[in-house]
Amino acid sequence: MKRGKRALILAGVLAALVLVYAGVQKSVSQPENVTEESGTYALTAHTAEELTGLQWTNGDGDEQETLHFVKTGEEEQWQVDGDETFPVEQDSVEGLAETLTALKADRKLENVEKPEDYGLLEPAFTLTAGWSDGTETVYSMGDETPFGDGYYLSLSGEDGTVYTVADALSGDFSGSLLSFAQSEELPAVENVTRLVVGDTLDVEGTAEKTEGEGSSLRWIWKATGEKLDGSEVEALIDEAKNLRWTELKAVNADDEALSGYGLTDEQATAITLYDGETIVWKLLAGAEADEGGHYVRLPDSAMVYTADVASLLEADVGSLYDVGIRNVLL
Repeated sequence: MKRGKRALILAGVLAALVLVYAGVQKSVSQPENVTEESGTYALTAHTAEELTGLQWTNGDGDEQETLHFVKTGEEEQWQVDGDETFPVEQDSVEGLAETLTALKADRKLENVEKPEDYGLLEPAFTLTAGWSDGTETVYSMGDETPFGDGYYLSLSGEDGTVYTVADALSGDFSGSLLSFAQSEELPAVENVTRLVVGDTLDVEGTAEKTEGEGSSLRWIWKATGEKLDGSEVEALIDEAKNLRWTELKAVNADDEALSGYGLTDEQATAITLYDGETIVWKLLAGAEADEGGHYVRLPDSAMVYTADVASLLEADVGSLYDVGIRNVLL
């Protein structure tokens, strides 16, 4: 008996929730002739290969940034509109193209006469897509749905129709322009016979044959004729060889900007690896970054990054003496 009573109560609660949902939907979907259908609705018949332009704006006020990519050339590469020198990471923009053309809605509202009821009179986010047939589609994202299960979206050329999509379109297109830049790669290095850090460190290695039966070659590292702790030197070299960028800070920094980073040729500290007489790896290190690490760049490059190079910059011969010699000195 108790179980039956509980079932009736639950049924009543469910019915009340349905009525509340219907009431909310009705209050949003005005006037009463708005029709709503659930299903799966493709928002474009175009493919990612047919997309030739993407433009949207992120941020508010002074923080606003408009991004505009266009596909050009025989190889159909993406570039920043008006800036052919910007190194666009092609896979990132192609990923957005795939996301946009695969976008589907799960509800469709028709006969909508008041877009302001859905936050579409002044959209929270707008994106313009250009297609290879010369047409454009403007995607406008409005308010979140009353129960938080999606967002209202309208398309240019479909007056009176509003869709709901599960995720905010602005989320997929939230990156800054720098997040779409192709970072440079540090050269891969195998053999290193010398490490130079500015004017503070210059160590060189030679291969010497060990004595006794089963002799082999080993590297002996020296500076100004003094033998150094090989493991310490090789740890520094490995740190340089395995260095990775922490964050890209600028793509085309001019001389004034480079000066602010401490990265002009006159300001920067050069970290250089040699194989014999050949430079096989070189990095310029500048000022310390507020977020940690140092500003760095490759020679003859205007792209600025942050990276952790403190150990290399702080190393000196005194800290690299052979342990046995150091103990004698102490």
